[in-house]
Amino acid sequence: MLNSFQKYSLITHRKRTKFQSDCDRLREAFRLSGVSQPGVRFSAEKIRAQASKIGVIGPIVHQLRLDGEPICSDAKGYWYSDKPEDLKFTIGHLEQRAHECLRVADALAKHLKESI
Repeated sequence: MLNSFQKYSLITHRKRTKFQSDCDRLREAFRLSGVSQPGVRFSAEKIRAQASKIGVIGPIVHQLRLDGEPICSDAKGYWYSDKPEDLKFTIGHLEQRAHECLRVADALAKHLKESI
């Protein structure tokens, strides 16, 4: 019989394995659909249609970017690019989102400090 730590470890491993499988499926869908070619735009809906059983695309794109995939994005969708201007745009957008998250965290921390 598994103890609670072993159960947690097994569940975490299964989730991680499924997530990696989703990343691999998405990479394959990109390759088959031509999306991995620079400049070809794709939306989450288009990719979900190509790669069945993949639900949320954002976290997978996040992981693919961490793995070194040059995936850019804007309000219209995602695309692969090796153009410095596309990469700079996406980097700026991600930095702006990170800054906004920090502002929210600071506001919550202020509220916490005032409530103690």
